[in-house]
Amino acid sequence: MLKKDDVHTNNEDIVELINTDLEKLKILDGLQRTYTLLDIKDDPKLEDYTLRVDLYVNINDIGIMYRMLTLNTGQTPMSLRQQVEMLYSNYADSNFGDINIIRQVDDESVKSINDFKYSDLVDGYNSYLESNETPLDRYSLLEMIKVIESIANAEVTKADFPHFVKIYYSFVNTINKKSNFWVWPDKTEIPDHLTIEGTPFGKNIYRVFNRSQSLTGFGAAISQLITNKSIKKIEDIVELYDELTIDNSDLLLLNKVIDDIKKEAKKIGDSQRLFFKFLFRSLFDPESEEYLNFKKSIERASRRTLANI
Repeated sequence: MLKKDDVHTNNEDIVELINTDLEKLKILDGLQRTYTLLDIKDDPKLEDYTLRVDLYVNINDIGIMYRMLTLNTGQTPMSLRQQVEMLYSNYADSNFGDINIIRQVDDESVKSINDFKYSDLVDGYNSYLESNETPLDRYSLLEMIKVIESIANAEVTKADFPHFVKIYYSFVNTINKKSNFWVWPDKTEIPDHLTIEGTPFGKNIYRVFNRSQSLTGFGAAISQLITNKSIKKIEDIVELYDELTIDNSDLLLLNKVIDDIKKEAKKIGDSQRLFFKFLFRSLFDPESEEYLNFKKSIERASRRTLANI
């Protein structure tokens, strides 16, 4: 196997390396140009031209991703969410139990408590790693790649993401059961003080929690609680799920609060993420007066969010 510091590498060495490990070869290029080269590979005129090929030896998937973003390879740029999914592509085949993972290319929507968009889960995990509920922009994604690339034990990191997902999924299921599988009621059943002007943020539990805003708020909140030593590790909150107190009207209150925030917010998505971060911090902070009380945590998160937007 060639080493990256072999300074006397020649074309024969490269060809031998490719033929030896052909199954590991990855072409970082646009398909259109690749197909064009395949079409003309037998053309004798091709021998008259010099073809430049940059060959990276012993590069991992994270390194490939970083070069794709920095070099802007390809004629059609990927969306940020596609880039994020690619960054975590190694985790996509992990065992998520009953969770149904929806990829960007699947063109499907969340239709049950088991459905999660892969990019939303990644958003939540990134917020957990960064202690920040705001979504990644392109620069942040490059920084995140550097962080992940610097972690020596990749297997430990790979295990962390599915673990985070399962802990959050367990929370959503707990709320679903404790709320008696809550769904948005008929308007005649909604008290006047909980009526909203716009469309509900979520008409059932998974519409509220199986989305990026709540996932990022959860990730950032739990990470900050660990940093502040309010809890030791993320697993600690799982033991608290059964102690959570929640009433059906609490979900109406949550929708009402988010509707009120929407009226005041300059950036609605960011404000919603901030609200969920405050909600989860109050809910799982042993030192807060709202500890494990869903209604009180919503009320405090509402006050803090409106004061910060």
